[in-house]
Amino acid sequence: QDLVWSPDGELIATALHARGIVQVWKIDDPSWTCKIDEGDWGLTSSHWSPDSRHILNTSLFHSRISIWSLINKQMMYIDSPKECPGCGFAFTSCGQYLAVPEKRGGVESVIILSTSSWQLVTRFETETSDLGGLCWSHDDLIVCIWDGPVHFKVLFYLPFGELLGKFEPSECSIGISCVRWAPTSALVAIGSHDNKVRLVNGLTFHMAVCWHTALEELDSEDLEDAIIYEEVPINSDSEESSLFPDTRYRVASWTIPDKEGCESPVMPKMGDIQLTFSPSSHHIAGHSKGSPMHLFIWDLKKTFSLKAVLIQMNPIKHFAWDAQEEFLAVCTGNDKVYMWSPEGCLAVRVPQANTELDISRLKWQPRSGTEPSAHTSLCVVGSSHISVCIMDSVGVLESAASASSEDSSCSR
Repeated sequence: QDLVWSPDGELIATALHARGIVQVWKIDDPSWTCKIDEGDWGLTSSHWSPDSRHILNTSLFHSRISIWSLINKQMMYIDSPKECPGCGFAFTSCGQYLAVPEKRGGVESVIILSTSSWQLVTRFETETSDLGGLCWSHDDLIVCIWDGPVHFKVLFYLPFGELLGKFEPSECSIGISCVRWAPTSALVAIGSHDNKVRLVNGLTFHMAVCWHTALEELDSEDLEDAIIYEEVPINSDSEESSLFPDTRYRVASWTIPDKEGCESPVMPKMGDIQLTFSPSSHHIAGHSKGSPMHLFIWDLKKTFSLKAVLIQMNPIKHFAWDAQEEFLAVCTGNDKVYMWSPEGCLAVRVPQANTELDISRLKWQPRSGTEPSAHTSLCVVGSSHISVCIMDSVGVLESAASASSEDSSCSR
């Protein structure tokens, strides 16, 4: 199952993939509900349109994308989209256009649809052998398309099909795992299966810096400005400890392995990389399945260097930035949410009466406007339960800063 906030933050859609059903709930009116049944077509993913009044469902085997209107209850569909990892299509930031990859007669192309009528605007062929995904720049001027998963090639097109440029690393590299535009559109982050993150200039399409997502590959210079937070158990038999998480963070050190003296160096495991920019583009967080318990956070405002590493006791399932603040939430399949901000790091147990909550997904409530709000909502999704947490953003940030200054560790 999955849960998706509408972009306006007023609706929640819950998708039951095994049953092919999507249910929609209204936050301020519990009596209003909606149910969409895909029937024999099945369901692999469900997404909101930017206007928060349409839901796009991808069927089994990616045979079609159905578009359901919550206004007039009508349904349209996009036939034979190309199967790609993740969402498989992308909206512009303004919400007026939708880009969908397709493959017909062995030829790969991208179609651009108008969301006002869901009619075709343009179609153009791509220089890809196996199109792996696409995304728009946040200023809606460029469509980024990448090859994968075997080849390493990122292409930058204008919306009507003109190729602006391409990026291919000079060294031999394994295929692309994910591509993310920074909210400012100035940078493009490319994660690959060889545990590397390449940061590319969004204007020249040249590489600015390359980072590793394996601690074994880092040297003392890489870790010079970084703070390593390690999750450790709390040994307490007091009655009060049951109200708080049984783990906390401590500031740890990392010993650089002696690569020269090692006859058979241990190669880090390869894996998919997930990346996400903070809302201000001041930070980027990255996680590789090759290092399942490590989360890396890099600074983009000043130094373009590693700022923090989170070492968890369990493999990381998901992580997500708050919509407005430099505030990152992480989950590892237990009943805790781990919080990082530039002020510090802490662990919070989610109250859940009479049941165990194994959190595997996190969904921040979208918020409009530029002024930060005192409270925000975070949906935590488990295998059988979903909880909505109302959080005091200011209080949590102050707690993180206070905890980090005490004994170089923090808990909550």
